[in-house]
Order: sequence, then structure tokens, then C-alpha cells
Amino acid sequence: MVVASDDLCVAEVSCPGGPREWSAEEPITDLSIVLVRSGFFRRRVDGVELVVDPMIGYVQRTGSVQQVAHPCGGDACTVIQPSVGALGELADATHSFPSHVVIQAGLDLEHRVLLARARRGADAFELLERAVVLAGSLLSALTTEAMRLSRAPNGARARSITDQVRQLLSDRANLGLVELARMIEISPFHLSRSFRNVTGMTLTRYRRQIRMKQALQRLAAGDSDLAGLAADLGFSDQAHFTRATRAEIGATPGEVRALLAPRGATRRI
Repeated sequence: MVVASDDLCVAEVSCPGGPREWSAEEPITDLSIVLVRSGFFRRRVDGVELVVDPMIGYVQRTGSVQQVAHPCGGDACTVIQPSVGALGELADATHSFPSHVVIQAGLDLEHRVLLARARRGADAFELLERAVVLAGSLLSALTTEAMRLSRAPNGARARSITDQVRQLLSDRANLGLVELARMIEISPFHLSRSFRNVTGMTLTRYRRQIRMKQALQRLAAGDSDLAGLAADLGFSDQAHFTRATRAEIGATPGEVRALLAPRGATRRI
């Protein structure tokens, strides 16, 4: 347990991998927001399926019933559970929250810093404060996404196309627009428009965010070779990696490494 208070709980959860087919039905008894740190799985809630990977956060809504399938092994997630009291005036609006939202790299960094500080033994007051700020950011993102979806066309076909794209990019983040469109057998224009309507993000930005999330995961795991990391993630050089990280997260890779590296990790340039 990372944070445990009457108003807010945050816990790290790891799954070694379950059946490739759908699990038994699991009733959801408490509202929570789940952030995926690593892995890939599928989730079905009241008959509606969703591809789940580190690019999204999803809502477990009280009263719903979920099933999961793990076609590619295990996963690691963080579960944020606010109380009704902590939700305040949003408590009555949770039914209108979308099922999921794309978690941008800057918000994911906020999430991972909380976990890193907990592992380093930060005091309970600091961790609770960071958790409250994170929960507020997530609730704000869900509220904004609900308003966006109310205006954007977002049919079942567009959602299916987007899930296919996200699944392909989870394995090969360097796939281009034309190649993706050919694999899904639709036009690049239709693909680009559908993806942006569903996610609120262009494919170009989404692919860049995937690389940022991969960088955060590896830095949090103790990877200290920034030049090697830049090359592995497909950046032309370390300077390109630094520019992209500063633009997307507001910090350099070195600064992110200092925030996330496990205690005692060796630093390299």
C-alpha cells in the first residue's frame, strides 16, 4: 500500500498473467482509477471491450461487472481509490465519467514520482499530499474527457479501429500512418480522423507519448544510460531525446532519472 487514509488509498498491484480467455465476472464494489505502468491486457465491462496498456487510465465504476483477459502475459498497475467524501461535488457525477482516458506523459510522471518517493521512504504527509494532487489531476482529466466526448463523434466502429491501432502500436510503436492503415484495411484519412475523435490526440502525438512512457518505465526501473535509452526508443541521438522529453514532460531525461531512479542506482551520462 502506497497511501492509506480515510479519504484516499493508493496501491501498487501486479498480475503475473492470467488466462488468455476471459476471466470470471468480477463485480466492482468501489470507485477507483487504475493506471497501467506496464503490460497489456483486455478488459470487458458490461459487454463492452477495451484494450488496456500504459497509455490509458481506466475507471472501475461501482455496480459494474468486469472481466479481463491476458493474451500477452502479466501487468503492473496502480489503483487510486478516493472516498465519496474526498470526491465532494464530483461524487454525483462519477456516473458520467468515461470508461478511460489517455494519460499523458506529464501526468504519468506525477504518478511515478509518487511511487518513487514511497519506495525511498518519504513521510506519510508528503505521500498523501502527492496522492491528493494526483487524484485531483486524474479527476480533472476524466471530467475534461467527458466534455470532449460529448462533442466528438465516437461510434463503435471508430472505437474498434482505435483499439486495433493501439494494440499494434503497443508492440511496434514505430509503425507509420500508411502502414497502420494498410494493416487495418482502411484509408489513412479515415484512420487518422477516427483515432483523433476517440482519443483526442493525433497519431503523431500518441506515438511520441508511447516513447515517453517507455522512457519513464525504464528510468523508474533504474536504467541510467541515457544515450542507450535514446537509441533504443528510436530517437536520432541523445539531444533529440532531451528536446522531446522537455517538450512533452517539462523536464530533461537527467532530471526525470533523478526523480525516478531507485535508491542507490548508479548514474551514468
